[in-house]
Amino acid sequence: MKISNGIKIAAIYASVFLGAGFASGQELVQYFVGFGRIGLLGIIIGGILFALTGWAVLRICQREGIANYHQLMRHLFGEKLGGIMEGVVVMFLFCLFVAMLAGSGATSREAFGVPFTAGALLVGICVFIVLCFGLKGIVKINVILAPFMLFGGIFRSFHIFYAH
Repeated sequence: MKISNGIKIAAIYASVFLGAGFASGQELVQYFVGFGRIGLLGIIIGGILFALTGWAVLRICQREGIANYHQLMRHLFGEKLGGIMEGVVVMFLFCLFVAMLAGSGATSREAFGVPFTAGALLVGICVFIVLCFGLKGIVKINVILAPFMLFGGIFRSFHIFYAH
């Protein structure tokens, strides 16, 4: 089955925000659900704002002929500050990666009784394998995982709303 580029981009974008960024499930539960049913409106507004932001960035890239991250940073922040921002983003991504490894180690220990180091190492190896395939690997894994994260988040939200 051939998947359109639009679906691939949406899957990557959703994975970034549903997986590691804005709303990793716990944040949805702890913040938005705390407001009850009106919190659902907050989730919807947040989703719309993230969609508009993603659209705006893609539109800028299309209009300006920007083909990569380096060009985007230079366009948005200028030559000097763009380079600094790239460094900040790389450091931030490294910190997120370390936090992801720690979380996977803790989850594997708590949920499956697997030693912390083994769980973190397993996820690190999986990330390494995906990155060996470059952008194609990142796209493929996100197209697979994004629907699970999306439907899991929706299911969990409804479960919490109707269980209380």
